[in-house]
Amino acid sequence: MKQFDQFGLKPTVKLTGAGFLTEPDVLPAQGKSALGAITGHFYTPLLDNPTNQRFVKDFREKFAGKMPDGFACQGYDTAEVIVRALKVVNGNTQDKDKLVEAIAKVEFDSPRGRFRFDPKTHNVIQPFIYIREVKETPLGLNNVPIDKVADVRDPGTGCTLPA
Repeated sequence: MKQFDQFGLKPTVKLTGAGFLTEPDVLPAQGKSALGAITGHFYTPLLDNPTNQRFVKDFREKFAGKMPDGFACQGYDTAEVIVRALKVVNGNTQDKDKLVEAIAKVEFDSPRGRFRFDPKTHNVIQPFIYIREVKETPLGLNNVPIDKVADVRDPGTGCTLPA
């Protein structure tokens, strides 16, 4: 990012990339060189929904002001899936088919939006892929959502788990 800026490309070439290019864990090191970069990702801590606002607040309190990133959101979602599925099967993990069925039906409000699995592929249906631009905000440099693509499904065919 810094080299892109140092080489003088920033004024004439729009830098775009995958969301992890400008996640909160690397933005402080990239500094103002990252301003204007455009990325696509399933998460940004600036999402305006109650679950995310609570998640960001709790995360920042626990981790000395650090902003959550996509990995933190995935960790949140993983824990929610496990807890909700275990409640459905009353903690009984011996019946694997019932546990897998319970996992497949889990749905909840995630920091990223409504979380659910695709019944055909068993992949997460992304409520949105957010198009984000790095901008200065009151919380420092952040990936500000500027557009979004809804209901993004992985076209994979899924897999059959061995018995």
